[in-house]
Amino acid sequence: FRLLEPLREYADEQLAGIERETAVRCHAEYYLRLGEEAEPSLSSSEQTATVRRLTPEMENFRVILLAGRYAEASVDPSTALRLAGAISRFWEARGSIREGTEFFIKLLALTEQSDSDPFPLFHLTRAKVLRSTGGLLCALGGYEKAHDYLTDALQSYQSLGDEIEAARTSMNLGNAGFYRGDLPFARACYERGLITARQQKDESLTARILSNLAMVVHNQGDLETALTLFEEALETSRKIKDDPGTANALLNLGALRFYREENSQAVQLFEECRALSQAIGHRSLYVRSIHNLGVASREQGDLKTAQSLLEESEQILQEAEDKYGLAAVWEDLGLLAAEQGNLTQALGLYTKSLKMRQENGERIGIASSLQNIALLAARQKKAKRAVPLLGAASALYETLGSPPSPQQKRLLTTTLPKLMSMLGDAVFTKLWEHGRSLTIDEAAAAALEQDERGLAGTGQ
Repeated sequence: FRLLEPLREYADEQLAGIERETAVRCHAEYYLRLGEEAEPSLSSSEQTATVRRLTPEMENFRVILLAGRYAEASVDPSTALRLAGAISRFWEARGSIREGTEFFIKLLALTEQSDSDPFPLFHLTRAKVLRSTGGLLCALGGYEKAHDYLTDALQSYQSLGDEIEAARTSMNLGNAGFYRGDLPFARACYERGLITARQQKDESLTARILSNLAMVVHNQGDLETALTLFEEALETSRKIKDDPGTANALLNLGALRFYREENSQAVQLFEECRALSQAIGHRSLYVRSIHNLGVASREQGDLKTAQSLLEESEQILQEAEDKYGLAAVWEDLGLLAAEQGNLTQALGLYTKSLKMRQENGERIGIASSLQNIALLAARQKKAKRAVPLLGAASALYETLGSPPSPQQKRLLTTTLPKLMSMLGDAVFTKLWEHGRSLTIDEAAAAALEQDERGLAGTGQ
């Protein structure tokens, strides 16, 4: 196989002028056709088989996406953009999110000078790649950059009068807002997209936005409205036989049931999601389902099963470079370690999670990390360290409009009186208010400083 690259270079050198241009064009058109024919399958139950079929062609895709592989005859930018838009899900499904993102960003920079192209098709295609880039950046935890790309995509679709794609992009923009903890912004994006999706009678998009909107409403504490939205999303997805949409709705509905402490119903929904996502080869939904099953197993006292499922989730998420998912699974592995009495291990996992969430800009996640690190300190009777962090987490949850879970509230109900008894009302109140006055970066720094000092001593 070592001769293949020299042979290719030799053949390339033999081409000149029109021959070279014709070869480049034919090569690009062939792989564009291959990518566009595969596009529907990348979002269906055939995803795994399609990714396996396309993987040997990655180098050919790379050549075209760089839009400048050949010295004298580059690929037409529109062709490269169309291919990028067609195979955007390929990179995520294959676990090559970073590589795909880098290609798309380079391609968008290369085609920026063509932004004055008068043909609407060029701008529609570029908007599609802008949106795909935003989605991939979200998967990498780059929510602020994702916001910028998605905003550009939304403006392009709106200027072109493409209402459905604008609604889809508004949903994606809401996702970026949700991940970084801006719930009011996310909700506004989802509600705007939902109006259009209903008007255009796009049931698939309607179901997806309903599910995402329900997640925001859930995080804002309106559980009954969230339940209604999740159930409508599941019913709609099943009606139109949208398997990925159905699996997503099952997962989210299960998360709500678990939050409401309806554990047996939650497990059934997670199991159904796992089976369906595995059957259709949907990697992201599969890993989220086993992660949630791991958490449910921990709550049910089956720590061995919880460990196995959470570690499997961690491995898949590391392969996919899914920073958001990794931060969550590290936190849950930390909770498991704490339950097993491995407090040093728990603190290490909480710290990894917090650092990742800082990098990602996940404010809701940071609040959860602060609270868990504080509760661990309280367990070690390190009250002067625990109280300010709990105050900081409380203030952050209030700012974000996202109340703690019932499980967290129970822990706080039993922990706070103990800390107050240890310190006395005056000292407790002073430390609590100090914590509430900290910025998010100051609170995170205080939590990480606790990790550097370790768990030894009482910290009184």
